[in-house]
Amino acid sequence: MGVIKHEVTHILLEPLLERPEAEDYVGRLNWIVMNEGIAHFIGYPGDRREIHEKHAGPIWEKYGAMSGMLRAAAVYRQQGSRGLIHAIRAQSLPYQAN
Repeated sequence: MGVIKHEVTHILLEPLLERPEAEDYVGRLNWIVMNEGIAHFIGYPGDRREIHEKHAGPIWEKYGAMSGMLRAAAVYRQQGSRGLIHAIRAQSLPYQAN
């Protein structure tokens, strides 16, 4: 039943979530987070409190690593090494590089 709920959620989200362009890596990551995140949440078979209590650490670490890598790549693509140096000094990688 959980798998069916998961897949039906994808169908229901399809007209609501605009797909970003292929080269918009951060936008694609955010789309995946929304689409898969909500579908997994809806389809989760157990007590949803377990998601945070038992699985949050490793999931957030992996998400943080991948998100940060893609954000750094976007900054570098648009601003080069100076953009990365600025991000390090500001202690913040922007969601979308300016």
